[in-house]
This record gives sequence, structure tokens and C-alpha cells, in this order.
Amino acid sequence: MKMRILFVFEKYLPVTDANINCIDNLCRYLMSKGVDVSVLTIKHCPSLQDEEVINGYRVHRVEKFSFFQEFIVKSRRKFLGHYYVSFQPLVEKLVESFKNNAFDIFVPVINPFSTAASVLKAYEKTNGEIKFIPHLLDPISSNASHKHSDKMRKYELEMYKHSRQSFVTDLIYAENEHNSFKKYLDKMTILPFPNFRKLEVISTEDEVQYNEAHINCAFVGFLYHKIRDSRFLLEVLNRCKDKNIILHIIGGMHGTDENIEKYKEILGDRLVIHGLHSPQSAINAMMNADILVNIGNSVINQVPSKIFDYISSGKPIINTIKSESCPTLKYLKDYPCVLNMNEQEAISNEIVTVFETFCCENRNSQIEFDELKVLYATHTLASVGDKFIRVIKEAIN
Repeated sequence: MKMRILFVFEKYLPVTDANINCIDNLCRYLMSKGVDVSVLTIKHCPSLQDEEVINGYRVHRVEKFSFFQEFIVKSRRKFLGHYYVSFQPLVEKLVESFKNNAFDIFVPVINPFSTAASVLKAYEKTNGEIKFIPHLLDPISSNASHKHSDKMRKYELEMYKHSRQSFVTDLIYAENEHNSFKKYLDKMTILPFPNFRKLEVISTEDEVQYNEAHINCAFVGFLYHKIRDSRFLLEVLNRCKDKNIILHIIGGMHGTDENIEKYKEILGDRLVIHGLHSPQSAINAMMNADILVNIGNSVINQVPSKIFDYISSGKPIINTIKSESCPTLKYLKDYPCVLNMNEQEAISNEIVTVFETFCCENRNSQIEFDELKVLYATHTLASVGDKFIRVIKEAIN
């Protein structure tokens, strides 16, 4: 009999972000192994269907709260008000699914925390009979973007306590070895990001266009105010003598990045802002670029999952880091073609020259995926997917 898994998201495709893309990869792999996969999410746009098949698996959407309902809830619930309006519409559907024996296990994907909150509430309503395994792609109470961390820690503790198991990143596991969650370490399984796989270029309607006469460097992802600062990279580019080096930013911004606005005026056509693109278009942009650029996080308990997209591409990588504790260094130390640049160092002529030389000498470099599979064997989608299946089987038996 097929395993039946329901992933729980606050938002899902066609909306896209790094976590959604990771789980979409995992869902496709699970389907290829005969697992019955579904996703439950909130219907944020009225034009979306209540139920549809995306990439071979079912996506179920429930109506979100009305503006009036949100106002009432937020005024009554000081701490969980924001999360409550996100997760409460999911609870009824989760309880209904449990009563109908529609799924063997529920997997809330985090971030945001509201997905775990919805399953915890359903767990309470079913007298603790729901089986669930949270999948933490980001930290919860120690997340730099969260407020009310002390209260959040209480809810996170409840999540670990009642879950059958938890999937966590290696960084979250290491952090939990030294905090109040360590008593549940035996219920935590380290699971790498499920996005190291062979990438294919498939034509889309929103293609990113490059001028092949230039050296096209691409940052693909989101810029976060205070967490992922672009100033160092932009100033290095500004000081380059080789004006043929172009930086393309493909993705979105959380908050306002004044650096982008400032340097766009300075750099002009050497800084190209493309905005959000479809997941496949973003992959194409990576594969067609000459150099990929990662801007390091200021936090050390999170690593951008796109690092594994970058590694999958086999393209040369420039990686800016905030300190020698940057977690990206762990994953890129074996990568055959990478330049790590410490943002704490003063930008000198030597640093700019190293940047320019790397771009010029490696613009045509390409590492074969078969070589990368050997270097990153435990991070392949097959390895991650099979580990996921083993843990789920043990949890539901």
C-alpha cells in the first residue's frame, strides 16, 4: 500500500520561494518512488483553484480569513495573532483529513511557523492522534526575522515533544545540541536540502536575456534587509577596471535595499535588476550565466538553499561571506571552482583584481555533474529523498 503524505504550507505554487522550490523537488522524487503526495495550503489569490494537480501531485487550498476575521483575531491574540490568521483556516481541513483517514502522516514545512502551529492545533483537537513530522528548512525561535522568541521557544518545544520525528538542517541540529531542545535530539533527523540535482534548461516565456559579449555574473534569489547585504559586492564591481563584467540580480527583495538603488545610479547598465522570475526561468538564468554570485548571510544558523542550486549548475561561484563562521564555507570547501571573499576585509586594489581575474579566467568553466555527484553524494536528491522515505516509514509503523 502506498504511503500517503500531506505537506502543509502557508503558501505554495504558483507562489514561489526557496522552501517551496525545495519541497517541490522532493515531492517529484517521492512521486517517482510510488509515494502518494499532496500539499495543503491557503488560497491567497481568489483566481486559484481549490484543488489542482501540479507537477504530478495534488495541491489543496483552503480559503483564508476575511479582513474582518483577521482584525478580530489579531486584536484578541497578542502573541499568536499573526500566526493564527495564517494557520487557523488549515486546522479544520487537517482534522477532516485525519477523520477520513486520508493520509498516513502530516509534514508541516517551516518557515513559516504557522504550518507547525496548524498541525499542533489539529493534534490537540484529535486528542493527540495525528501523526506529524515537521520539516525545518529554517530555524524557528532562533530565527533572526522572528519576534517574541521566548514565547516562540515554548511552542517549538511543544512541536518537538509531540512530533513522531523532526527533519532539521545540520545547522539547526548543532544549535539544538546546546539549548533546551537537546532532550529531543533523538527525535531529530538531519536532512540536507533536497535541491542538489542535475539541472536542465527548458525554454520559458520569461527568459532572462544575457549579452554574450559581456561576462555575465548572476545573483539568483532574494535579498534580505540586514541579513543579506549587497554593498560589498556592489562596491567591488564599481571599482573593477573591466567594465565588461555585468551583475544581474534575478529575484526579489524583503525590505528595501538602499544599496541597490544607490549603485544602480552609479553602475548604470552594469547592474541589471530583473525582478522575480518563474523557478524554471531562474534555473535557466543560472545555467546560462558565466559566473554565479552568492551574498552571504549575517546569521550563522541558516544557509541559503540556493547554494545547492549553484553547486548543481557546475558554474564558477563567487561567495561573499560576513565572517569565517559563514556556513556556506562548509559546503563550498570541496567545490572545484569557487572564490570566497570576506566582507570584513577592506576593499583593496588586490581584492578587486582577484575578483576580476576570477571572472575573466573562469567565464567558460563548467564542472560536469558526474564529478559533482561524487563530491556531494549525501546531498543528491535521491539520497535525501530515500532518507526521507525511511524516516517516514518508521514513523507511521
